[in-house]
Amino acid sequence: MRPWLESTDTVVDVGGGAGRLTVPLAGICQAVIGLDPSPAMLTDLAHQVRDRSITNVRIDESTWEAWPEEPADVVLISHLLYSVHPIEEFLRKAH
Repeated sequence: MRPWLESTDTVVDVGGGAGRLTVPLAGICQAVIGLDPSPAMLTDLAHQVRDRSITNVRIDESTWEAWPEEPADVVLISHLLYSVHPIEEFLRKAH
């Protein structure tokens, strides 16, 4: 993803879970928002952020559909769509 990202970008990692992509993105972008509805996954993400002294990750417990729209340069949605039912509202917001 590095070729498509700028150091000034804010990225929303939808369904970011424990941070598989959120944590590496923090080293590339100005800010990353790890968005996930699972408290357990976000606890793991919080531990990774703390253990690595990462300061540019914000963790939000929410679904994409319920998350208030905020300015972002990139919205990353990966390994998630297979679990979204119904998918119409999710895709409408993503569009």
